[in-house]
Amino acid sequence: MVHSPSRAGPPATPAPVPPSEVSSMPGRARASARSHSPSPATPLLDLARLAGYDSSNLAAGEFAGLAEIRRVLAEHEESQKQRDAALASLVSLLLTSAPLPDDASLRQSILGANSLADILVAVRQDVAPLPDTASEVADLRTKLAKSERVAAARLKRMESAIAESANTQHRLDTATRETAKWRAASLRTTELVESFNKTILQLKAQAKVDLQLESERTQAAERTIQGLNAELAAREQTIDQLGRQLVEANAAQTVLRGVATKYFRDAQEAAVLACSGGDYALANAKRTISRQAERSLHLLELTCLGWIHGIFI
Repeated sequence: MVHSPSRAGPPATPAPVPPSEVSSMPGRARASARSHSPSPATPLLDLARLAGYDSSNLAAGEFAGLAEIRRVLAEHEESQKQRDAALASLVSLLLTSAPLPDDASLRQSILGANSLADILVAVRQDVAPLPDTASEVADLRTKLAKSERVAAARLKRMESAIAESANTQHRLDTATRETAKWRAASLRTTELVESFNKTILQLKAQAKVDLQLESERTQAAERTIQGLNAELAAREQTIDQLGRQLVEANAAQTVLRGVATKYFRDAQEAAVLACSGGDYALANAKRTISRQAERSLHLLELTCLGWIHGIFI
């Protein structure tokens, strides 16, 4: 049995009441309920819209959606706690404050209640019950869990993709470094090839000049050979002429030898005559022998000089 405040002092604060047990109250009680009951942070339609997010429709903003659902659930729990506290304050206010004319019957029912259930029945009489959101909250929790699993799976796939991307980036960096090395080596090789090509062009130009000089030397040598061949032919003709002259000189020398032999015999005869005839004849014979000898030597010299002159012409 609940005692009056005038007999038993201020009553103990009743236990919190679930939101489904709250009822509307007339007059000052209704105003107090309005002043103590917080307005929902998010309308039920927003909750329904958030609950309507399917995991298959989550894309780049799926983590933001999950955070929003968690925030809505936290606000719902906080709102429920605040409603419980407001209901306790309301019951305390009804039991301790002076009654208004339109709240007298409600106060009398509360004061005459034997248990908390009777108080709840009295308060619930003319208050329309709030819509039951337990199923919606459960649905939201189910979808949140499903979305968290999908998000975890996608996060795992994202981590795998990030690892693969890091591996690919590492390979790309390695390939970039190798490409830079090959490019540097290619530049050096290009410089070497250009140097080789330049050297080859210089060698070709030098070989062309040398070939032209050699061709000129060959042509000059050919002209010299032609001149020497002509000179050789002329010398051969000269040799033929000298051979004929030598034959003639040999013939003349043979004749001269015959003449010299004849003059020698004459000289011998003159010497014999001089020995037998006197000094005058001997002197005349010596002079004759001397003149014939000089003439023979002169003819021989003329023949030899003519032959030598024919060789060197």
